[in-house]
Amino acid sequence: MVSVKASVLSDTNGKFSLKEVEVPPLGERYIRVNVTTATTCGTDVHIWKGELPAPMPIILGHEAVGRVDEAPANSKDYLGKPLKHGDRVIWGFVDPCNRCYVCTIENLPSSCPNRRAYGITAGFNDYPHLNGAYAEAIMLGLNTPIFKLENDIDDEIVSPVSCALSSVIKGISVLNPRLIDRALVIGAGPLGIYACAYLSELGVSKIVSADLVDERLKMASQFGADFTINMKEHQSVESIKRELQRLLGDEGPTMVVEVAGDTRAVDLGIEVLSRGGRIATVGAVVKGEVRYDSLMFIRRQISLRGSLAYEPRHMLEGIRFIEQTVDKYPYRKLIGGTYTLADLERVLNEMREKRIIKGAIMVTR
Repeated sequence: MVSVKASVLSDTNGKFSLKEVEVPPLGERYIRVNVTTATTCGTDVHIWKGELPAPMPIILGHEAVGRVDEAPANSKDYLGKPLKHGDRVIWGFVDPCNRCYVCTIENLPSSCPNRRAYGITAGFNDYPHLNGAYAEAIMLGLNTPIFKLENDIDDEIVSPVSCALSSVIKGISVLNPRLIDRALVIGAGPLGIYACAYLSELGVSKIVSADLVDERLKMASQFGADFTINMKEHQSVESIKRELQRLLGDEGPTMVVEVAGDTRAVDLGIEVLSRGGRIATVGAVVKGEVRYDSLMFIRRQISLRGSLAYEPRHMLEGIRFIEQTVDKYPYRKLIGGTYTLADLERVLNEMREKRIIKGAIMVTR
């Protein structure tokens, strides 16, 4: 039987082990993809450090690009295009049931109660074992949205479509952005930087990026932010609110995209939001309590939305977005370097310490 290399995490705060894993029979239930490049995500760091529960042992990794190795007869991608050996593909990290109320009526397969999330909820002990992208091959269930890539954009630029970019597109879409909106993006990590670019392309009136790290704020400026705020320079919420009103006028931001993954950032967004404004908290994976005055929500008529992952339509838009803006924004600057499977612990530590925004794991070629 054929085997492939995989980086397996046995427990939180533990070491990654490179293992030879036997590739199980394909059958009619899976599509086998050889992973070419996998980009790192903050969720990987949270699982590694025990801040997000996950089954152990586990193969992490859910942002990736690869090539079809083997697929059942008449397999097609999400748009109905035939899949064959060698096709370059990208896929969603959620494998939903496509039968339950949430999938079919609410049209939110990202929240399917029966879903498998590659590299997050699908452990190494769960058949077919190759359930994460930090391996030379991954077994994708037939309900997984797979998109055939017909561009020649480098893997490390396209790969984040399968998490960071698509998640941001969904999170912004739930706020129904308008040309007259004044947007605040809290957090200038991968999600925040993509959010600035997407809001800019939508034509939102003004965009402010807020973070604690100057280098990341400079990056946000290169991705469409009109103004930046280093929150370390402000001692109170009132100070930040005054600065936002100075930059944006009127009452401040009409929409807030919170991508810092910190409940304090949600509280801040609610406090600075204008009357009638909307806030979305996107992709946070660490638990915490949000503190707010319910009467304030009523009197100021503001709304708070949560946004988890993305749906296939957002992923398709993400692919198109990258194709249309690849020469406009410096996407390559988001990648702090290229690594191998053996470097996984090092690259995740560099992310945790905010020395890099993302890393690209070059798996196979």
